[in-house]
Amino acid sequence: MRVFYDLYEVAFDRGKSIGIYKYGLALLDALALNNPGVNFTVACSAEYGSDVPDHRNIRVRLVSGNYPSMAQRFYWRYYNAIKTAKKENADIYFSPKGFSPGFGKRKTRPLIVVTVHDMIPFYYREKRPHYFGFFHNLVITKMMLRSIHIANSIITVSNFSKEKITAYSGNHKEINVIYNGVTVAGNQTVNDKRGQYIFAITSNFPHKNKVNLIKGYLAYARTASDPLPLKVCGIDSTDIDVPMDNADISFIKYAKADELKDLFIHASAFLFVSEIEGLGFPPLEALLYNITSVVSDIPVLREVLSESAVFVDPYDTGKIGAGLKTLLEDTALYNTILDNKKPLADKYTWEKCSERTMEVFKMVAWGV
Repeated sequence: MRVFYDLYEVAFDRGKSIGIYKYGLALLDALALNNPGVNFTVACSAEYGSDVPDHRNIRVRLVSGNYPSMAQRFYWRYYNAIKTAKKENADIYFSPKGFSPGFGKRKTRPLIVVTVHDMIPFYYREKRPHYFGFFHNLVITKMMLRSIHIANSIITVSNFSKEKITAYSGNHKEINVIYNGVTVAGNQTVNDKRGQYIFAITSNFPHKNKVNLIKGYLAYARTASDPLPLKVCGIDSTDIDVPMDNADISFIKYAKADELKDLFIHASAFLFVSEIEGLGFPPLEALLYNITSVVSDIPVLREVLSESAVFVDPYDTGKIGAGLKTLLEDTALYNTILDNKKPLADKYTWEKCSERTMEVFKMVAWGV
């Protein structure tokens, strides 16, 4: 089998693409490692070509020198991607970003498989229509629906996302739920450096709920006898217009992989209160680092974390604070969560993700 693996529009430092970039590279690495007889041609820019995993069955095809402009991305997506995949004699065209190339459903090779991680643009269209504006909301949601209907098969990362795809697109077929793998760097022994700080990840996107995150922490700090400081990754102090009452809060706008690892392994607890997610990587990463979390009580986090977290209403800052206080003061609860992490660690592996993804490729290409 020949797979044309399209990473051209995905980059580490391009806003919402960060998580998709990590997914695309980790999945590619596992696919190539576990399927030595399959040939992968990876489309990307020279700027990111060095990030592609080094395997004998991976060949890099550089499309341009730098990450593409918007005009280049549109030309690539609608005209050049399938043309290039056909020149490579690909059986499958795969996009980890969820946009199908061309203008219609293909009946000849290369057939199209895409991963649609979430339907969050529809959340913005309905709940926060003014954040991106009418034109952006209209174009992005229409492109997503078009991609869903064009694809020969769709992969998504949770049952919650599958339900949303079905609800918005009306597509009840060809949607495969394949959970992401989650890996952490270094030793995963029990954390013996608890008690230093609470770690949180958020961003300036409204659905990440940064204001309630800070207010929730402040509610905790007002009630705890000796509150732990908070370290927040993804924003800086100028992104928050909330009186912080001289609370011990520090901000890290950007963190590389090694920095994130250190922030996780030295933390006492993790705080993650998004309004909506497609899967929710960070609390799973925290759990593998033996850090327990206070997270939003939303369907997808219930799905992926089961009972391995303290769940709180993301809109009730008092309950966020109380959740932190309970987690940090109830040692039995903390340790129970850690003791029950193995089933989750075994469930979310890149090996399993790649195995299921290859099954989809084979079904689409050969009907088996």
